[in-house]
Amino acid sequence: MNLFPTPSTIRCPGDAVQLFPADALGGTDERMLLVLLDAKGTVLSREWIAAGMGGTLAYDAGLVARRIAETDAAWFLLVHNHPGGNPALSATDAEGVRAVLLRPPPLLFRFLDFLAVAPPAEPTAPPRFESFRFGPAGNGMGFALAPFYSAEASVCPPNARGFR
Repeated sequence: MNLFPTPSTIRCPGDAVQLFPADALGGTDERMLLVLLDAKGTVLSREWIAAGMGGTLAYDAGLVARRIAETDAAWFLLVHNHPGGNPALSATDAEGVRAVLLRPPPLLFRFLDFLAVAPPAEPTAPPRFESFRFGPAGNGMGFALAPFYSAEASVCPPNARGFR
């Protein structure tokens, strides 16, 4: 189910963070939002794929693969809230993303980012987030999620022209 029918374009991680509803950032529930994009960064679909509490978020890697095939998305993002306030990648996050990316057919080449979003430090501040990209592991064996971009503000720089 597409929760947000208004199409938008994603130019950078800050744009993607704004797709996560502010009322879903805090509390105790963790949620995962799947964002599907066309080749120009236009949002094709945004939908919840999982919810849980206290680090128990589990989602179906097969569902992600099916949704990408159904919409013929060129790219996808996973946006996940960390209600505790720390947007750092957890071992559970990394394991779940790896399961999605390595599921047949391999989705690695359509994956843009995993965004971990934390509630703002102050009510008038924007959410904090960290963006993670999938790349070669530090030991040269296999792949791992690595920090790509971190910010207090959820806005794109004025010269942002593309997500990649």
